[in-house]
Amino acid sequence: MTVLDYTSGTKKEMGLATANVVNVGDKTSMEITLNPGFNWVESVSPLLPGCPKSCPANHFGFLKSGTMKVHYDDGTSATVNAGESYLIPPGHLPEVVGDVPWYVRSTNKYETYRRGDIFLIWHRGSLSRAATPLADAPSPSTPPSSLPAA
Repeated sequence: MTVLDYTSGTKKEMGLATANVVNVGDKTSMEITLNPGFNWVESVSPLLPGCPKSCPANHFGFLKSGTMKVHYDDGTSATVNAGESYLIPPGHLPEVVGDVPWYVRSTNKYETYRRGDIFLIWHRGSLSRAATPLADAPSPSTPPSSLPAA
């Protein structure tokens, strides 16, 4: 058994966000805190190739505190509350709702992309643009075409 110690990982500061990244073999786990007023386009996009207008990564995790609103490229949005698990596909922008920072733990067995001072998790496929509750998340063998529509 491996107990993850986020204090021994790589700490990344991105404006009003902090990410502690731990890699164990081919798995990556992140402990992320976003504070009210965080702006992904201003703080993260400039660090990525091509400066994308929305986050190109998948996020699979558990929201420990706060309320997270996720705005998708197609104009839809979804809300995740403290105590809920989530699966967020690429093509989104996060928003901290209210005055409480949101704190998440996200663990993935995906490729890790590293450039300078930021780490992103990339899935090797595509997903629908809808937040998927953990109970409804597809298994790794589920082909993308069978995923729920947004």
